[in-house]
Amino acid sequence: MSDRPAVDPRRDVKSLCAELLAAGGAPEVRMLAVLARVFPVQASQRGILDPKLGVYSEGFFLRLIESELSGTAEAGLIVFRSERVEELRRKKGEEMAEQVLGLLAEFLRPRQAATEWLGRVGPDSLGLLLPQAGLLTAQERARGLYEALRHSTRLPTSAGVSHTMGLCGGACELVRLAREAARVTRDSGGPHPHALTSRGPVAPPVATAAPAAAAPAGPSLAARYQRLVLLNRMSLELFADKPFSEALLQACSTILALTQAKYAAVHFCDEFGQPFCAVRHGEGPAARTQGHAEEARLVARVLAERRILSAGGSRGW
Repeated sequence: MSDRPAVDPRRDVKSLCAELLAAGGAPEVRMLAVLARVFPVQASQRGILDPKLGVYSEGFFLRLIESELSGTAEAGLIVFRSERVEELRRKKGEEMAEQVLGLLAEFLRPRQAATEWLGRVGPDSLGLLLPQAGLLTAQERARGLYEALRHSTRLPTSAGVSHTMGLCGGACELVRLAREAARVTRDSGGPHPHALTSRGPVAPPVATAAPAAAAPAGPSLAARYQRLVLLNRMSLELFADKPFSEALLQACSTILALTQAKYAAVHFCDEFGQPFCAVRHGEGPAARTQGHAEEARLVARVLAERRILSAGGSRGW
């Protein structure tokens, strides 16, 4: 028997969190990050975790990034940006927007490694910090997660990578670069996340496949045969054992060859019935950002009227 009073472990954890927060050094911040995984309720009460998403809050995550930048080891940051959150927040309210971001958090949380940190980096984005990771490692990690995300869920999301190599600035600059890279990924419609450093854009680890050559003109029978070959190829691509995003991109190449078009886009509807672009492929005026507004208007008409539409004549949609 002991005469010592019983110790409330929750009170001890709260006291420890308060002491570490007050110290504020890099080791203390890392220790808080580890404690948050073991005691999420207490961490949420201290503002370390976002209580709705179960990831590090934006303020604490920036401190965690700064703690990694204070060392000499390199680090990478992957930002996942949900394209529907801002629109849903405007149209449906804060709760609906947070639900969508929560779906993204639920997808990423079980896939983060023990040495990686997942936190919020803005109203529509989550960031995955990769301590002691080289640029190539960060790119390959982002590519694997992005492919899994596009293959497993219809949640419209873009991803971007930044790295401490030649970084001119602190945590906010690393986050800004990754968010900008995610925006480039969204606008390009490519299958791989873009990467940015303070020195500029970084080429992907593996080059993407070149578009298929257009079918040559010829006699009607030969042309019909070529079209059947291309259609068969597109079917094989769509049902092959490969990530769906990669299959879509290759199918778009075949569509361009079939139609002699310069640009193609594939749109889906998410769980809330809202359209989003899954992939864009090609070149010309329609492929540029200013052409996306006209594309969005046509998609809205197609969904409203439920029929095939054309616009702009032989040189239009």
